[in-house]
Amino acid sequence: MTTKSKPHRVGQEGEKVAAAYLSRKGYEITETNWRTRNGEIDIICRDGGCLVFVEVKSSGSVDSPYLHHQVDERKQQQLYSTAQEYLFKSKIEVNSMRFDVIFMTKTSKKQWKIEHIKDAFQM
Repeated sequence: MTTKSKPHRVGQEGEKVAAAYLSRKGYEITETNWRTRNGEIDIICRDGGCLVFVEVKSSGSVDSPYLHHQVDERKQQQLYSTAQEYLFKSKIEVNSMRFDVIFMTKTSKKQWKIEHIKDAFQM
């Protein structure tokens, strides 16, 4: 039996909390953890007529200054390519789409600080 590492568990928990946060904000979650061999999109949802691809970065430490540096140009390109593959495979036509990033920082056992950056980067 394999056990997941603490960072992996924190990441999964952060993604669940982020999806619940988006649902409370009125977003319609359509997919979570959509994977291809080239990448993964944590959350795919709709915000009105806009299709939104969300990258979630989580940390179990309040003193985690590196989170914002994890969505660099290489990661942005990977997310864009994976989103294009999603659109192709799902045969979805979209009038508008965007890429959001949610930074999740665990502040206590059950509390999270959520920083949601809409339209975080352009491709």
